[in-house]
Amino acid sequence: MRFFSFLLVALLLLAACNQSTKQNSDLVKIQGEVSTPGVEKVVFQWLRDQPIRDGNTVYKAPVDSSGLFSIEFPVTGMASAQVSAGNYFYNIALKPGDDLNVFIDKDSITFDGIGASKNNFLTGLEKSGLSNQSFFQKIYTERLRPSEMEVQLDSFMEQRIALLETYTDSNAIDPEFEDYFSLNSQIFGETQIIYYPAIYSRMMRISADSVEKTPDYQRLTQLNNFVSEDKLKSPEFISGLNRLLHQKCAAITRADTTGQSDREQVYNSLVLDSLSGRVQQFVLASRLRDKYHYEDKHDSVLYKAFNRLASDTFAMGVVERSKKKFEDKQALIGADLHEEFVQTLLVDTAGNELTFGEMIDELKGKVVYLDMWSLGCGPCRMAMPYSKKLKEKMKDDAVEFVYITTDGERNGNLWKNVFDLCQTDENQYRFKDGFNSRLHQFMEINWVPCYMIFDKEGKLVNYNADRPSKAVEGDKPCQLEKELRLLASK
Repeated sequence: MRFFSFLLVALLLLAACNQSTKQNSDLVKIQGEVSTPGVEKVVFQWLRDQPIRDGNTVYKAPVDSSGLFSIEFPVTGMASAQVSAGNYFYNIALKPGDDLNVFIDKDSITFDGIGASKNNFLTGLEKSGLSNQSFFQKIYTERLRPSEMEVQLDSFMEQRIALLETYTDSNAIDPEFEDYFSLNSQIFGETQIIYYPAIYSRMMRISADSVEKTPDYQRLTQLNNFVSEDKLKSPEFISGLNRLLHQKCAAITRADTTGQSDREQVYNSLVLDSLSGRVQQFVLASRLRDKYHYEDKHDSVLYKAFNRLASDTFAMGVVERSKKKFEDKQALIGADLHEEFVQTLLVDTAGNELTFGEMIDELKGKVVYLDMWSLGCGPCRMAMPYSKKLKEKMKDDAVEFVYITTDGERNGNLWKNVFDLCQTDENQYRFKDGFNSRLHQFMEINWVPCYMIFDKEGKLVNYNADRPSKAVEGDKPCQLEKELRLLASK
């Protein structure tokens, strides 16, 4: 009997040890030093280790008085992520088992340890002008025709692969990362070919139908030539496929002279009739996620269609988590201000810190129209003149226009630029933690502009309010003006 008891205990200990080993093997460990003055934490976010994004889990590593930090967090496979220290941002690649030493000094970042080679390569890629962003800047600046863009793209891709091969010859780079990088590069190139004609038509202000369509464009816009389950290994694939699907929807509705085509129905038909397997599931999951997240809608038809065919546990989890978050946000309407709002840190134009709750308390008795924006955001800037006009129209109403930028105080010119653009210095604040504020993380807001409305009691009324637009110049009140006036009259 003692022997069997001993054997049972041994087996349980072995199982626990194996489970612990597995959990540790799914972690990445990162430690390092920050020389940049004033940095209080290093932030790791936008982790993408699955075909679609499931929220934006943020990992924060406090920086001690010596500039040192350490952190560990789970990843499920080869992943891309972004790390930020102060106002500087860097792209990194991670894999389960990585144990990285990171050294950050302003815009410079270097790596040592397990997993360092792939990240030093990415840093070299950036410095060589071969990042995705570098290519975007080039083609947008030069306004190339699609065929000219493809010539530049071919050269760009060849240089990227040549750099990878050169780097691999002199460094022990992970073969899995080589495949991952090559696949991401392939999908990046294919999506540029697919999407660039639409970009070009907007840049040149010409109709999409009049833009040249290259042979590669004609080939890749056939779904069967672009779609492959092997591409699910890349986090770029589903977003690229969604662009293609929406592009096809637009073409179908434009071609319908009767005007009877509904773009939403066309999209659903394309996904349900033309796709299959895990690709179909991830496309549907991403669409439902976006409806909950960006449109604040529950599409019961699409939800039922997804549940009829869903088998991938991750895709199913994304949908259910997104649905639950949507329901939680709906419950905020008319309730006392949530603690994550209340405790969000702001900084006023004099450099004083205050909480979002304190700011709202000061304005109780008035309706608050909140504009969360950034200096680098085109739509934010375009809306400002209309915001000023709406504010002037409502000067006799109990409505306060409040502006909170996600920008940091980098060179001392922030508030001058803010005042110039907003054409007012009233009710101006910045989020102390930018997009990493408690409000942003709780509401899962990763975009600007974003508008909210609070009633006279400081309760949230609308967390996805209309943007000020040309409609405010009309003789009749626009929907936004009606909403604000109705609340102000109560």
